[in-house]
Amino acid sequence: MLLPHSKNMNSFSLVFSAIAISAHLTLAIPQATNGCGANLLSCSVSDPTRKEAPWAGSTGSFPQCYDPARYTCASNFLCPIGSPKIAGQYACGPVTSSSPTKPASASIPEVSVTVNAPGAGDIDGIKGFNFIVDLTIDVLSEASNSLIPFKPLYQDASSSTFGPGPNAAFPGLVVLQNTTAKKGPLMGPNTNLAGLFQLNGVASTGGLNEYNSYWDAGAAAFGIGPTELVVYYVKGTAGKTASFTPGASDGLVSNVVNTPFTISNRTSNAIPPTDPHCMNGQVFVPNNVNTPAGQPAVSAQVFHPTEGQKVGVNGSGWILDLLFDATSSMSNALISADAGYSSGFINQSSPLFKPGPNSLLPGLVVLLNTTTDKGPFKGPGMNLAGLFQINNVRDVNCDTIIEIWAAWLVGKPIAGHGPSQINAFLVNGTAPAVITDTSSLSARTDLISNVSTVNIILS
Repeated sequence: MLLPHSKNMNSFSLVFSAIAISAHLTLAIPQATNGCGANLLSCSVSDPTRKEAPWAGSTGSFPQCYDPARYTCASNFLCPIGSPKIAGQYACGPVTSSSPTKPASASIPEVSVTVNAPGAGDIDGIKGFNFIVDLTIDVLSEASNSLIPFKPLYQDASSSTFGPGPNAAFPGLVVLQNTTAKKGPLMGPNTNLAGLFQLNGVASTGGLNEYNSYWDAGAAAFGIGPTELVVYYVKGTAGKTASFTPGASDGLVSNVVNTPFTISNRTSNAIPPTDPHCMNGQVFVPNNVNTPAGQPAVSAQVFHPTEGQKVGVNGSGWILDLLFDATSSMSNALISADAGYSSGFINQSSPLFKPGPNSLLPGLVVLLNTTTDKGPFKGPGMNLAGLFQINNVRDVNCDTIIEIWAAWLVGKPIAGHGPSQINAFLVNGTAPAVITDTSSLSARTDLISNVSTVNIILS
């Protein structure tokens, strides 16, 4: 996740590997420093059912060497080749004739599902919640556009459509988490969590629809520690519960994505350690101690929409999705809790939901060059950061680098229709409510990131 994200690359990969997607199992990567002998790999194994130390009775993960000719490292668990791990359990399934890296999938996929966040091995959450799931759903042909109703949706805990079960915007979406509690409306690991996704927006490229769905977990009901996320799409309306291993009988029309990550019980987003803490087969990429000359302290990217996309319905109903990564260990401090950065959901009924600086991400600046000068909006220089409902600060690269995701479902056509330009960046301290000079953004002396620019078309 530390490396530059490319949504187009992810979608390309998913389209051509939906039948045999390797993301289902997290394979360890051989390294000279893994402590294992020749031709052996290391797997971070978590299995409290084992009797020997250090695994016995612990949900933590510990390295173990294994022979890749005999075993597969499957999401913090070792299974014999051909015996895939049973989702949600410390057990392997029966030997299958197909490769263990091939999950159940649609025979002819009509929809491509991408999990943008979390990434495998990421550490997210505060006190067991406020972790995020960011999804992209792409149809693969014009004939498949009709599979998904074109219906943008914002919902929060007070909405009649909010709750476990199918998503009112994308009824075929299935999202499962193997540590989901059996509590209240939640029915355990097989509960379909799609109906909890608060932000649901639409866009299109070349006549093919793309959908973005975003969830900020608002309760500590999904475990603490290692967890696995399973996402796919079915034809029609998904059920309130679903299978971790779907097939044709479930109406599967997409690939199946399995993502292992860790839910943290930490109390704040403190500056992470420099020593790596790798989980779920994640490989550590050594960080720069200091940001190299000529690079920004923080890397900024407008993740959605992508360049040239047509977005929304009548100027609204689209998601603006941003990504920021510290570029060195030293620059973590600029976007940590000590600098005022924190995770949380800003409800649209909250007094904090308004144009201007973001109360959780103080240095964020987001501009649309066609923003109207009307009511609380003051034209193209209006900082729209305070309208971002989901704000997330997490640790990536084996718990050594701070990463920020921020998402806004644009609910009103505040920037008109037709061509528009997005500019997003971070400044030191608290960002201004209005940028008086938008002609030379990259020359600002308070920048701590690059200025990410994307041109779009507002429907």
